[in-house]
Amino acid sequence: MMLLLLAALAAPAGQAPAYDLLLSGGMVLDGTGAPPFRADVAVLDDRIAAVSRTPIPAARARRVIDAAGKTVSPGFIDLHAHNESIFQLPAAESRVRQGVTTTLAGPDGGGPTPFGAYLERADKVALGVNVGWLVGFGSVRQAVLGRSDRAPNADELDRMKRLVGQAMHEGAFGLSTGLLYVPQTYATTAEVIAVSKVAGDSGGIYTSHLRKEGLGLLDGVAEAIRIGKEAGMPVVLTHHKAIGKAMWGRSAATLAMIDSARAAGQDVMADQYPYTASSTGFNVLVPAWAFAGGDSAFARRVKDPVLRDSIAKGILDILENDRGGGDLKRVQFASVAWKRDLQGRTLYDWAVERGVSPTPRGAVDLVIEGVLNGGAGMIYHVMDEGDVQRIMKHPWTAIASDGSLSEPGVGVPHPRNYGTFPRVLGRYVRELKVLTLPEAVRKMTSLPAMRMGLTDRGRIAAGLKADLVVFDPATVGEKSTFAQPHQYPDGIPYVIVNGKIEVDDGKMTEARGGRVLRHTPQARQAPPVAFVNVNVVPMDRERVIAGQTVVTEGNKIVRIGPAASVPVPAGAIRVDGAGKYLIPGLAEMHAHVPPGNATDAEITRMLELWALNGVTTVRSMLGIPKHLPFREAAAKGEILSPRIWASGPSFSGGSVPNADSAMRMVRAEKALGYDFLKMHPGIPREAFDSLAATADRLGIRFAGHVPLAVGLERAIQAKYWTIDHLDGFLEAMARGGPPTTPQQDGFFGLPLAADLDESRLPGLVAAAKRAGVWMVPTEAFFEAIMGDEPLDQLVARPELKYVAPALVSGWTNTTRQYRENPAYPRELRQRFIAMRRKIIKTLHDGGVGIVLGSDSPQFWNAPGFSSERELGTYVAAGLTPYQALATGTRNVADFLGNAAETGTVAAGKRADLILLSGNPLADIQNVARRAGVMVAGRWIAREEIDRRLAALVP
Repeated sequence: MMLLLLAALAAPAGQAPAYDLLLSGGMVLDGTGAPPFRADVAVLDDRIAAVSRTPIPAARARRVIDAAGKTVSPGFIDLHAHNESIFQLPAAESRVRQGVTTTLAGPDGGGPTPFGAYLERADKVALGVNVGWLVGFGSVRQAVLGRSDRAPNADELDRMKRLVGQAMHEGAFGLSTGLLYVPQTYATTAEVIAVSKVAGDSGGIYTSHLRKEGLGLLDGVAEAIRIGKEAGMPVVLTHHKAIGKAMWGRSAATLAMIDSARAAGQDVMADQYPYTASSTGFNVLVPAWAFAGGDSAFARRVKDPVLRDSIAKGILDILENDRGGGDLKRVQFASVAWKRDLQGRTLYDWAVERGVSPTPRGAVDLVIEGVLNGGAGMIYHVMDEGDVQRIMKHPWTAIASDGSLSEPGVGVPHPRNYGTFPRVLGRYVRELKVLTLPEAVRKMTSLPAMRMGLTDRGRIAAGLKADLVVFDPATVGEKSTFAQPHQYPDGIPYVIVNGKIEVDDGKMTEARGGRVLRHTPQARQAPPVAFVNVNVVPMDRERVIAGQTVVTEGNKIVRIGPAASVPVPAGAIRVDGAGKYLIPGLAEMHAHVPPGNATDAEITRMLELWALNGVTTVRSMLGIPKHLPFREAAAKGEILSPRIWASGPSFSGGSVPNADSAMRMVRAEKALGYDFLKMHPGIPREAFDSLAATADRLGIRFAGHVPLAVGLERAIQAKYWTIDHLDGFLEAMARGGPPTTPQQDGFFGLPLAADLDESRLPGLVAAAKRAGVWMVPTEAFFEAIMGDEPLDQLVARPELKYVAPALVSGWTNTTRQYRENPAYPRELRQRFIAMRRKIIKTLHDGGVGIVLGSDSPQFWNAPGFSSERELGTYVAAGLTPYQALATGTRNVADFLGNAAETGTVAAGKRADLILLSGNPLADIQNVARRAGVMVAGRWIAREEIDRRLAALVP
């Protein structure tokens, strides 16, 4: 952009003009809220080429506009615009004449669908304004569920998520909801959160027409803030208001809620139109349940005397206490296809015309009749001026119209369609002095631009897009009224959109500079977090550092030091660490991301279970191609997930029966981009030798089971990346020699435990140490199945509520069969467990690397929850709590080769952390006492963990 400025300023005299347009001599408001300054603004192509406090000669420009005595500001940005008629009215004159150059459309849950096709169609139209769109929750829900009053099943929820994800990929700026409206009102908060997370994971915003804006206003605000917090999205409380006399004045409480959320580090703001009347449909006067199933269902219900009576009571309550305001004169018709003479008149007028009592009770049947006729567009005069001004003055309120595109003579719409922005400048700045002019312009320009993520609009500076407005602060104002809305405003002689003059000396031109704007999906940036006065367990060695402040920004730890010396950044989430212990995030090095026909929802659910339990890295041991996009999304921070190391489909006797097939499969998995190869039993020796040689040439590692035909010694010689389950050790120590058939080997060599030559163990350990082979014991898996914990206690483990009941039932039956097998008596099973524990301790003492892995979600190991159980078995085997904890932290960093970025708590390391309510070095089971977790810099407190976990119960 600097090159553009220099080139323009350096154009030699006598040559072609350097600029297309020069706004000369005006007072510039740059959009930031700073005071105005006298400057010339030059435009070249679609950008601002220069902003000069020194006059620029008129000869330098092809066109000069004399802005003396006028204000030059960035084009206004409307955060809540109804563009449903953009193809019929592409010039958007009712907007452009207000000074609006950019709009965010698709509000109230009504975004376009199919999303991408709609935007592509808009690309082909000459638009008067720039337009970005939100994906609408209501549109998505209706596409999947119709107007059903029920919760979606898992597959339906998955479809909704996919539609939102696709829209975000196609350029949506975020997700909008209108939870007042059918069918959105049928959605629970949990459903909205689940769908919103998809938009949040792509950096989208959440704009909410609250579920309640009247008597339930505070609950509606709390719900929107909760949705944004749990979905990880900036929140806009759109067209914020307090409806009904009973709620007048309560904006003080709602704004305090915004302030409280912001103080806690959450990004929450509001937008507002400057009127005491709202505008929406006629059907909001009817309780939402009456519309379940659609219009025909409503028609049937009102014919049923009992149901009609119930509907009537709901209408009466709304007329008296909500949109009706208790006075039919407050309910005005804007557009009525079935009775056009009602347009501009009120429900009171219609009641008098029909000879019924002009009271809420008397109008109930008229409301039902109007709905049956097809409804109407309405204006509801139900807000208080004091609330309007209070909300407007709040520093985090933007101005937005909630208006539709209008053309003269069509209906009697809300005057906001023509007058929102000039009304603020005329009435609330010049006349009432509620806002200063610089602050009002900020609320119309840089503040909404910030919310939309538009870095090249919303301000006046060289290099930014040339969206500009010239207005006269002495005369600017609306002319539209509720009785005569079709009037363009005064005092806005020039509007420029992307360098094209669309309003020229007060007249609309044929120029159309608008464009379709698309949001680029991006991983959201987590706010800074400060753990204050916390005990740090850094895991660089066995120690606890008391009274520290740990600050994270983005996905990095940026500062650690004594609480008194480390400042908390402005706007940071402050976490009280007193009495708590901060450790690195844990790893699960033998995990199973759902394979086979698992849906995206099932995969996402399991990844979230791991993350919510502080597992920030997983190694998936049975991969499929479908896992690879999740690996990438996790790496980019687009989903709540551990980082994923993914294997390909497993190598087994069935998949690689010979050397040639093994070589081809290694090459194929390497080419597909898997991180390593998974070994399963049954691989012939010939095939294994080919596999190992090919993997070595291609530089891809292999890990997992040790096939009987291979044996532990050959596996170590071939430099397995990890030997999992301690597979092969008992076989290598069997006095009668290694078994050759699965029948001889039994359950992981359990029958062999009766007669082992333990003198062989040190040699095996030394060989593993020399070869650099790591071990993943998965010990909790074996001890749950073959141990003495009663089956009823296993089934009662609280974490198993996150496992499908049918799966738990299968585990129960299989475990019972193993324990009741005469070939596996209790004494032999105890010997099996004791020997495995001895192997773990001998491996550790012999310097062989051990990394944490529990084989979740296999037998009795719920994802995430199994980590503390696995660590407990290492302590039972003789490791200290520190040594056990190292297997899931620093050891994993060494194993994966990323010790420079993870594995310990230190400045510069990745912000994967767990906050515990007890010292894990005193008792390893304190790992289960999670007060919160941080995944790639995203802080999730215990309260949020519990809410999210509750939604993951199958």
